[in-house]
Amino acid sequence: MVNTEYPRDWRSRRREVFEQDGYTCQNCERKGGEKGDAELLAYHLVPLDAGGSHDTANLLTVCRQCKRRLTEAADASAEGAAEDSMVDPIESLQDLQRAIAYVDKIESLVSKYANQVLGDGDVDEGEIVRNSESFLIDARDAKNHILTAKLMFANLHLEADTQAKRDAIAHLSEEVLGLLRYELEIVGYFQDYINVLTTVKCPKCGYDADQDSKLCGECSRELPVFWECLQCRTDVDELDEDYCSACGNELPELPPEQQRELESVQEATAATLTEWQSQLETVLTVVETEVVPAHKN
Repeated sequence: MVNTEYPRDWRSRRREVFEQDGYTCQNCERKGGEKGDAELLAYHLVPLDAGGSHDTANLLTVCRQCKRRLTEAADASAEGAAEDSMVDPIESLQDLQRAIAYVDKIESLVSKYANQVLGDGDVDEGEIVRNSESFLIDARDAKNHILTAKLMFANLHLEADTQAKRDAIAHLSEEVLGLLRYELEIVGYFQDYINVLTTVKCPKCGYDADQDSKLCGECSRELPVFWECLQCRTDVDELDEDYCSACGNELPELPPEQQRELESVQEATAATLTEWQSQLETVLTVVETEVVPAHKN
């Protein structure tokens, strides 16, 4: 019999998931908590009646409207209406290989985001700032890909004729969901990184201004422009440039508060990257030592 009772610490688990997801619906990106008005819920990726647990790795922050949509999609899949579902269920080893390949593609993208935040990316900071909307859209698309991958493994209905196969598949699903949670965190840090770089604060009153503002909207003081030389208006590409490459004019430095915010995002990214890489090794180990042997026998 399936145990659908909620644990005594459910509220703390739910709050932990909300905090991990930045109080943001991972499907439509509406914000809740103090930063928005969306009603947030913790969604079980693998439903309780399908053997899912209350572990935070099996929970995702969604708004009430998106939870309804996800639940309807899961019900449609369970009823055999796969064409109406958000993703096709995993019902064969070929489907499982396809889902793992999909996760592999996401890993490559997430690695680029992590490297960018940590200063090892292929794109200069100035380019990211000047095209911030495009990069933020790409990041939202990446989150949607991760959500799709989560739903793939939530829709795992692979038949197993032995207990060893069932245990191996269940363990793989659990570890992949944990891996994808770390990937969601890294994409979120990349979004935070862009927000820090595109923030313009007035050095006099601390007012947050738009990226392209020249004067403070509160006190009318001229704002420092970190990605453009104030003398000749040449674009600045790298944050650590001290002088304009075109006219030699001294460039403004990132204010200490923003520098600390940037370092905080970088530290969090580095920590999550380490956990993510460790989790990736765990997933590969489960595939090689449990899933493959179980299906060979």
